[in-house]
Amino acid sequence: MPQKIIIIRHGQTANNKKRILQGHLDTPLDEEGKAQSHRAAKILKNRKIDVVFSSDLIRAFQTAQIVTKGIVKHIKRTPLLREKYFGKFQGMTFDEIGSYLTKFGEQGNFSFRGREKEFGVETEDEVIERITEFKKMLVTHKGKTIAIFSHGGFIRRLCIVFGIPKEKIEKVYIPNATPMVLIKKGNTYILEE
Repeated sequence: MPQKIIIIRHGQTANNKKRILQGHLDTPLDEEGKAQSHRAAKILKNRKIDVVFSSDLIRAFQTAQIVTKGIVKHIKRTPLLREKYFGKFQGMTFDEIGSYLTKFGEQGNFSFRGREKEFGVETEDEVIERITEFKKMLVTHKGKTIAIFSHGGFIRRLCIVFGIPKEKIEKVYIPNATPMVLIKKGNTYILEE
C-alpha cells in the first residue's frame, strides 16, 4: 500500500454554490473552483507525487489536471472514485430534498434509512464495494505517494475504509480543492495534522 495518500475534493462548481446535490451529475468547475485548484497546486508543488487517480467526473478531473500540471504526466481516471449516486435527488437543492424527505418522515435526514432502492440511491454497501475495488488498485504502489481527486461524501467513506475513525472524519470539514494527507502507520492510516 502507498506510504502517503493525498486526497483532494474537487474545486467548486456552480451547483456547489447553488447548494445543488450533484452525485453523478457531470458538472465542470466554475471560476472559483479553478482558482481553488490553482491554490492547491501551489500547496503541493514541492511534494513528490508518484501516481494520480481521479474520479472520471469532469469536476474532479479538471481539479486533478490543474493541481498536478508539471508534476505527473498521466492521471488515471476511474468511475470507482465517483460521488455516491443519489438517484432522483441529483439536481435538486438541499432544501428541496429536505422538504421531499420530510413527507417520508425523514426530517431532512439524508441517510435514507434503508430506503435507498425506493429512492434510486446507491447504498452505503455499494459505495464501500467501489472503495474496496479501488483499494485493490493501490497494492502495487507500496511506499509511494499517490494523489486521489474525488468528492466530499465519497472522501469521508474512503477515509473510513483506510482506517480513519468514523467519529473523527465526520467532524472534519472537507473544503473544495484543499489537500488532506493520510500517512501509513503499520496496517492503517492516520490523518496528517
